[in-house]
Amino acid sequence: MALFKRGRGEDEDGWTFEGVGDDGMDHRWRVRMDRMDSSVIADHRPVLETAARTKGQTLPDYLSWVAHMPDDELHHWRDRIIDGVATEEEAVLYNAWLDVRQVLREHQFRYPGKPSWDM
Repeated sequence: MALFKRGRGEDEDGWTFEGVGDDGMDHRWRVRMDRMDSSVIADHRPVLETAARTKGQTLPDYLSWVAHMPDDELHHWRDRIIDGVATEEEAVLYNAWLDVRQVLREHQFRYPGKPSWDM
């Protein structure tokens, strides 16, 4: 039995399996760099380009790094903001990171007992 439904010509590369959530659903995601030209990302472009230059990366490489950033690292920065120890620049960058991840990550969920993946 197939674990997930494939459309004709659908690319199955690059998926990261997150495991089973508290609700019993399987979760997987992958990064879609073809969405990089989104207006959401354009809104944050100056902040993201500055951060990319600081890391010595191109903007596409930096966006990929943000999209693949482990949740634990992202939560570290969130916690700094909540605790009031983050700078304003860190808070602005964190907000940009959230939007980048929302745009570039494609998520799929599978309900318990259902053999195919749904968006």
